[in-house]
Amino acid sequence: MAKPTYEELEQKVKTLEEVEAKLRESEEKFRLAFHTNPDSINLNRASDGKYIDVNEGFTRLMGYTREEVIGKTSLELNIWDDIKDRERLVNGLMATGYVENLEARFRRKNGQVGIGLMSARALRINREIVILSITRDITERKRTEEELRESERRYRTLFEKTNDAIFVVDKRTGRILDANDSAGQLTGRALPDLCQLMTRDISPEEAEARLAAVALNNKPMDFGRVTYVRPDDTQRIALLNTVPLDDEKVFSIARDITNEVKLEEHFRQAQKMEAIGRLAGGIAHDFNNLLVPIVGYAELGMVNLSPSDKLYANLQRIHEAGKRAADLTQQILAFGRKQVLEMKALDLNEAVANFEKMMRRLIREDIILTTILTHSRLPVRADPAQIEQILMNLVVNARDAMPQGGNLTVETGNIFLDEQYAQKHIEVQPGPYVLLAVSDTGIGMDAEIRERIFEPFFTTKTQGQGTGLGLATVFGIVKQHGGNIWVYSEPGQGTTFKIYLPQAENITQTHVPATTQPASIYGTETVLVVEDEATVRQLVCETLAAHGYRVLEAKSPTEGIELAAGYKDTLHLVLTDVVMPQMNGRQLYEEVTAIHPEIRVLYMSGYADNVIVHHGILEENVKLLQKPFTVHGLTQKVRAALS
Repeated sequence: MAKPTYEELEQKVKTLEEVEAKLRESEEKFRLAFHTNPDSINLNRASDGKYIDVNEGFTRLMGYTREEVIGKTSLELNIWDDIKDRERLVNGLMATGYVENLEARFRRKNGQVGIGLMSARALRINREIVILSITRDITERKRTEEELRESERRYRTLFEKTNDAIFVVDKRTGRILDANDSAGQLTGRALPDLCQLMTRDISPEEAEARLAAVALNNKPMDFGRVTYVRPDDTQRIALLNTVPLDDEKVFSIARDITNEVKLEEHFRQAQKMEAIGRLAGGIAHDFNNLLVPIVGYAELGMVNLSPSDKLYANLQRIHEAGKRAADLTQQILAFGRKQVLEMKALDLNEAVANFEKMMRRLIREDIILTTILTHSRLPVRADPAQIEQILMNLVVNARDAMPQGGNLTVETGNIFLDEQYAQKHIEVQPGPYVLLAVSDTGIGMDAEIRERIFEPFFTTKTQGQGTGLGLATVFGIVKQHGGNIWVYSEPGQGTTFKIYLPQAENITQTHVPATTQPASIYGTETVLVVEDEATVRQLVCETLAAHGYRVLEAKSPTEGIELAAGYKDTLHLVLTDVVMPQMNGRQLYEEVTAIHPEIRVLYMSGYADNVIVHHGILEENVKLLQKPFTVHGLTQKVRAALS
């Protein structure tokens, strides 16, 4: 081989010098980047994990001097707050040779813990494998993020748990973007369904309010009362406020005041009835004074005349018309609560039993009368004649409601109306009451008629068949006795009138005193509640849940069967309304027993239980919870049904 020339040797030396210069330049750049980078950077030997070098960012972050670190390992310095973070780092390096964006908790020299975002890579330097690690301190960022998350959690909790309905609405389109549970309850819709709708789908007034709020430069606005229409066409009334959230969304906040509005309407109706009663009573009183001489002089004239005399017949007609007018004024006085009552201590059972023969005379042969009297005494202070008037009017009303015949049931009982019941019925005082129920299997009434049946001169009969004072008279008598009356009826399902008269105190008591609250009954069993009336269903479910029961809630028989089919544990009791759309309570129970043979049943209804028996819906000796019921009555009936 030929020896290299001097020129060739000189060129090789020059090349080596250039390589060394570039290497020194590269090393200088690396050293500059290493020491001036604000992030924490450290070099560790891969073989033993000891620190080779660290930059100022590392010493600032960890609180150690460079001399305290070099030659030691991270384990010796106890830098890892969670050793699992080190394991993830090592495993990543062993698998791929690099790790990116690993969140790790580190411990400073003073013991404080921080959070870093680490990236590491295996390198070969001077024929030795080293680990280059870069850590960015994200402690403050993570703290800020956690504070934001906590703020969002608090906001979400407030959003979801508030009793007011809240809708988050797109300003431009009116689409509901979000809503809370109260909004679902207000609108009668599940939240996933609700968030697919426009505001106009739940309330035209709500949609108009949103547009008005947007038009007024995004200012908060109070729109007063608006109406929300549920899928079942029932309506809820709420007070609506709109609050701008940002440039794209608005808060609609609605407070459900339906119950308050109903109470206001009830109070106004009571005031109206009271005013009409006072007016009618005053007129009837004066009219009675005019009737006295008319009837009296007609009778005197008849005394001096022969029955065959034509004038006698005329006076007799005047006398009969006067008596009918007198009866009419007595009804008006009763409605106006103006007649004089002869109050006596009596047993309501005896009063009903004594009047039974008269009731049978009032009805037709195609109507079956059944009286069911409680075994205990029913002490009341009342005018016996007025109690008979109540029975007569209700029996005649029931008879006329059954033109094709049917079943008429008169029942009595003792009942305790508690504080919770009284809160929902503003005219009721808590305490022991005597119950008188008159039920028929007639044509029933819709909601519009039910609202007006106690108004004077209101009647559904054809002209000339009634004065419209029968039920108004009953209402007045009951009120004058310090009692209350409610009606339960649906078209085609008959009618039940329930009268509550205060239990007398000067007769041997058969119930607890008014100041004593019956104890509630608790349980742990699972109860399936099926009731199509939302307010009743909500009360029942809340009451049972508050008394320890696990509650499955269904608003229809179909939903009840689906819940039963999907429930794999023991289902102990189905508590179901009797009259519902789709199927009745008995049919529902038969469907559920096919899924859960061990389940028991408790029916609830606003109709008298014996009317339901005559309808063929229930069998005798079935457990029944009658509406209206108290909390104590509900829990006691449920406990008895489960025992």
